[in-house]
Amino acid sequence: ITLNKKKLIILTNEYETNKIAEKIYQIASSTATQLKRYEVIDRNHLKSILEEQKLQHSGVIDPDQAIELGKVAAANEALLIKIQTFDQKGIPLEKQEENEEDEPKVGLVGWVIKEVIKAEIDKATEDIERYPNNIQTIIDCEIQLINVESGKSMDSFNIHAEYIGGTKSKSLSRTLQQVRSKMVNNLKKLYKLSSEVLDIRGNNVTLLLGKDMGVSSKSLFEIISRDQRRMVHNREITIPGESVGIVKVETVSNDASKSIVLRRWDQIEPGFQAHEITSGFFTWGIAGIYGSTPKSMRLRFLAQIKPFNRFGGEIHGDIGITQDSRGRDDFQFGFGGSFNLRLIKTSSFSLGPTLCIPLDFHTRK
Repeated sequence: ITLNKKKLIILTNEYETNKIAEKIYQIASSTATQLKRYEVIDRNHLKSILEEQKLQHSGVIDPDQAIELGKVAAANEALLIKIQTFDQKGIPLEKQEENEEDEPKVGLVGWVIKEVIKAEIDKATEDIERYPNNIQTIIDCEIQLINVESGKSMDSFNIHAEYIGGTKSKSLSRTLQQVRSKMVNNLKKLYKLSSEVLDIRGNNVTLLLGKDMGVSSKSLFEIISRDQRRMVHNREITIPGESVGIVKVETVSNDASKSIVLRRWDQIEPGFQAHEITSGFFTWGIAGIYGSTPKSMRLRFLAQIKPFNRFGGEIHGDIGITQDSRGRDDFQFGFGGSFNLRLIKTSSFSLGPTLCIPLDFHTRK
């Protein structure tokens, strides 16, 4: 059970004057702090200690230096951020590209003169952005998690963010928003919460852990039965438990939370494990549809939107055959969507009205 916050120091391998590295550092630091499962140690507080230890904090920080800094800060782990790519450049709009392609054709002499003039213009305007209102910003960075005690790399992930449009500041802002979103998901995966079922009454489940460890309403947990221990060849082994259901947190206190069962395929009991789900859900289905007047058969593939909410929907695609007025079978394909309201919502079924909007097409030779 994750009862303790993980002490973490965040470092970059770039010079402190690099503004992008500093922005990524601030995003990582604020994101880890908001998740509440990390205790982030501010690297700025290390300056005086670093001077006493005669460690170089400026310049490029390698994994060995990150380990040393982590030990000085009494951190469990160090998060080392490496900026691999940062680029901003103007991209011509489609109309501008068309205008450039529509330039009149000239002979060899004219082409040489035109290229010389273009080269002179490019040289004179090399520091001027030609497309200042349609900037492409690209950020690529690798983030490595290092165990301070052993010095081993525990995990790593890459972040790629890209946005095209607007001025440099707007494009950069949108790209950094993508970085923040991906940082949240990846930092959750690096330190997933593990809880325990304290009590269960009907579809209501009480879990250990609350706001202090970053549990919030709408957090999702997979319920798993207890691990089993067994003696095999005079050696005790642990057999992992089996998944029995999924719950969603509704209300949270400082150290506990109340959840509702979304799906249950076996009995849930106090003492069972509860593991955080960070990746969300994708739900899909297959349906067979038959009609008699006119005769119609189709196979439907569907993907559900917000399958566990009171309001939801789905998108679908159909293939099948339909009998026309001449008694011939025509090939049918279609797609569409639907909206539904779940008036009765339980862990095993839901009941309510559905509004379906199909688009069907028919063809035959």
